Amino acid sequence: MTRTQAFEGFILKKIALLDTSYSIVFFTKELGKISVIAKGVKTITSKRAGHLQTGNLVRFHAHKHVS
Repeated sequence: MTRTQAFEGFILKKIALLDTSYSIVFFTKELGKISVIAKGVKTITSKRAGHLQTGNLVRFHAHKHVS
């Protein structure tokens, strides 16, 4: 059973965390408003940092953590 799904949604909010991560809130057509953690985006060599601006429509893969 795969826990990784592909989504397309708008970025509503981006919050910087202490390390090299962001907490990002997306609005998707499938699930509505969801919150994800983007790890390693604040590193200097990251190619994804420029795409994570509020209001952008992005496609992403999210891994659901089951605890």
